[in-house]
Amino acid sequence: MRPPEAATALRFAFALLVAAGVVLGTASDVRAETNWATLQAIEMTRQGSEHAARGDGSVGVRRFLEAIAFDPTYAPAYLALGELHEASGDPAEAERAYSMGIDHVGRWAGGLRARAKLRARSSRLTEAIADLEAAADVEPEDAALLLELEEAYVANRALVAALAVARRRESLASKQGERPAMAEARVRVRALATLVGDVDPVAAWARERGLVRSALARHARRR
Repeated sequence: MRPPEAATALRFAFALLVAAGVVLGTASDVRAETNWATLQAIEMTRQGSEHAARGDGSVGVRRFLEAIAFDPTYAPAYLALGELHEASGDPAEAERAYSMGIDHVGRWAGGLRARAKLRARSSRLTEAIADLEAAADVEPEDAALLLELEEAYVANRALVAALAVARRRESLASKQGERPAMAEARVRVRALATLVGDVDPVAAWARERGLVRSALARHARRR
C-alpha cells in the first residue's frame, strides 16, 4: 500500500489534470463557437451582398442583420448594411448601422470614415471631422485618411488644423519614401501657410526664434 501522503499527492495531481482538461475543453469550445459564428456572419454577408446586387434590398438587409446577430463584431456586415441603406436613400438608417458597428467593433476606422462621409454629405462637418479625427487616431499613418481629414478641415475653414495635417502628410510621405506624395503635400503646405499667414504657429515660432537670435547677436556685438 502507498503511504497516505503519496495517495493524497496522486489524488491532487489527478484533480489538477481533470481541471486542466475541463478548462482546455471549454476554451476549445469557445474558439470553435466563435469561429463558427464568424463563418456564419461571413456567409450571411455574402448572401446579403448578392441579393442587394440583384436589387432585392429587403432580403439583403435581413441577411446583413442575421450576420450581425451571429457575430456582432463582424465589421463588413455593418459596412454593407450602411451602404445598402445609403443606396436606398435612407441616410438615417445608414448612420444607425455605422454607429452600431462603431460601438460593437471597437477602434474601427472604416466605420468612422463611412459615417464621416455620410455626415459630411449632410453638411454636418463638425461631426464628420470628429469621426475622421478618431479614425486618424486609430490609423495615424493612413495617408488617404489624413487627406480626407485635411480636406474636411479646409471645407470647415479650419485652415490652421488643415495645415498641421498637411505637414503631417508631408512628413509621413518623406518617411515612407513616397516622393510624388511628398511633393503634393508640400504644395498644400505652402498654399495653406500662405492663407494662414501670421496665424501659422510654426511660422510664428520661427519668427520668434529669429528675433531672439537677432537680439542675442546685438547683445554680443555691444560687448
